[in-house]
Amino acid sequence: PDHLLALAAPQVWRVVAPRLYAWHVAQLDVEEQEIRDRLLAMRRRARDPETIATLTYLIARSLVRGGEPEQGLAMMDALVAERPRYAAAHYGRAQALQSLHRPEEALAAQQRGLSLDPDSPWAHLASAALLRQLGRLDAALAAARRAQELDDDDRPGLVEESMVLREMSRPADAAGRARLALSIDPRHAPALAALGEALLRLEENEAALAVFDQALSE
Repeated sequence: PDHLLALAAPQVWRVVAPRLYAWHVAQLDVEEQEIRDRLLAMRRRARDPETIATLTYLIARSLVRGGEPEQGLAMMDALVAERPRYAAAHYGRAQALQSLHRPEEALAAQQRGLSLDPDSPWAHLASAALLRQLGRLDAALAAARRAQELDDDDRPGLVEESMVLREMSRPADAAGRARLALSIDPRHAPALAALGEALLRLEENEAALAVFDQALSE
């Protein structure tokens, strides 16, 4: 019975929690075109404005992920114009602009979303990654630490902090943060990769290779 209930659960969500079901569809391990087709079919039937907005965001995100960032950006722009206080639309614009190699504009869009959604750990993590890529390392470090303050799961924030510290030429500190993430979950592949990169900076090449091998096996 438990197995049958697990199989049936997405179809229950489809009726009682369509936005949750939309996220389920968006995370399926299938081609992006198939994801978009399913989301578009849902949007044609949707009546609730919140559900429509979620579906539009997820369709646009799929376009960005599928290598069509210009189309994804156009959809996100329209969503922002229609719902300027919908934080996800601004985050979506940031993802599209980043894919189009427009990092300053991406950061501005990300920060606009963050101003509407200041307690989102994911948003602070995304900001940290953008700031790191732009070389604004002090601000990136602060954003990574803020993400940890807001999230019950410290692993993503610790990994991002490790990457920032590595770029700040603090490889020993970077290794320490990665190891702290691994103390929470020894099989966390991003933390293993971050540790390996830090060890390379410390010129501990054999140890780095062993860690990379372990990351690939997870």
